[in-house]
Amino acid sequence: MSKQYDGINQYSAVAACPVNAYPVMLACWFYVSSAQDAVLMGVYDATAPDGWLRIKITATQKVYASGRNGGAIANSDSINTYNLNAWNHALAYFDSPTFRIIYLNTVPGNINFTNIAFPALNAIALGRNHTSAPGLYLDGRIADAAIWNNSLPGLDQMVTALYSGLSSRLVDLPGLVAYWPLIHTTVAACRIAFGSDAYELADYNGPVNAEHPRIVYGVKPSVNLVAASAAKAVTQYWHNLSGRPDKDLLPVI
Repeated sequence: MSKQYDGINQYSAVAACPVNAYPVMLACWFYVSSAQDAVLMGVYDATAPDGWLRIKITATQKVYASGRNGGAIANSDSINTYNLNAWNHALAYFDSPTFRIIYLNTVPGNINFTNIAFPALNAIALGRNHTSAPGLYLDGRIADAAIWNNSLPGLDQMVTALYSGLSSRLVDLPGLVAYWPLIHTTVAACRIAFGSDAYELADYNGPVNAEHPRIVYGVKPSVNLVAASAAKAVTQYWHNLSGRPDKDLLPVI
């Protein structure tokens, strides 16, 4: 399942952040039915109005890798446009104070070189701009959201792998610091599948579960479930996202 937000006041957030220096990478799948100015995901200074690294979509159907630390906003904008009523993949890469780039459905956007010192980040949020002056609520769905904190010489290959449907949990694991697959049907189980429990998201104002894009998660070894009759024995496979069965094992359907 993905997480669906209403564009009015729904979002998911936590008052903790896994990154404190460049480089940073944010990625997620998203689905919207209308062009809009909204934020998909980001890391924020929640105590100030002007500190963030985030992925934003626009009413002109562009996607931005957006950085700000006071002063002006620095945006890398997509060359292509996102599709309505379809799943899209966005990845924002903030390599240094003077380099940021957005990828939309594997297509690299315009590199932005504006000098933005790393902001004082203390929160993560999906579905809105999560500063002291919140807004830009998303009317749509988010799935398979992740954050990495390493430099990637093979960035294009990673983007292609994610767009092909591989789970973020299976791509560049050494740099992965937080991952929310958002596939679980129970609210408590979909908060964090990789990374510290400190980054476990909470939902606000009732976002709901919705259809999820096709994602390849990998499986644990099969387990034979023996029924009353041996003839009814079933082999069951399970998603294995982080090795923490209390949080992220689901049957493969």
